[in-house]
Amino acid sequence: MISIETAFERILEAIEPHLAQSGFSKVEVKSHPESFGSRYITFGDGKEFIRLVWDGKEEWFVLESIPASSATFLSGWADILLQYFKPKSDGIDVAEEIAQDMKVALCEYLGIGK
Repeated sequence: MISIETAFERILEAIEPHLAQSGFSKVEVKSHPESFGSRYITFGDGKEFIRLVWDGKEEWFVLESIPASSATFLSGWADILLQYFKPKSDGIDVAEEIAQDMKVALCEYLGIGK
């Protein structure tokens, strides 16, 4: 078993260097302990936002994107990758696998090397 905070940080450590390499910086960090521990961190580059979300109710991590100024901003975020995580039973190995999958999906999305 691994805490959500540790799993979230591990995923963030895997993706943040690639976001920075592509010109993204942190623009928002939110935590909602009253909502099953849900949290997210948003990065932007002026043209687009990418965020990592932990949905505590649904028990998944999702990496998603949205254009900074677009009609689609009203219709919602587009998933880059969604991965289920069961905090009561999944361990560090599952968190590491999710982190690597998120990194690969992000790099493919951004068109950069892994």
